Amino acid sequence: MQGNPRIYYLQGMVKYSMPKFVGGGKDVALPFLSKADSLFTKENELDISKPYRGKTKIAFCLAECKKG
Repeated sequence: MQGNPRIYYLQGMVKYSMPKFVGGGKDVALPFLSKADSLFTKENELDISKPYRGKTKIAFCLAECKKG
């Protein structure tokens, strides 16, 4: 399961959407989204058995997290 980017994508999206006062925010989400992004780049998009959904959303959220 460690090679599945969806796990980190979902954890990152939950943290990204969660308010800071309850332990969320962009800074908390960044490590999860970065890990998911690195795992997505290893996947072959032509292989439909591999997870690929969320790749474009991660690119947007990573850009927002890095803005600050």
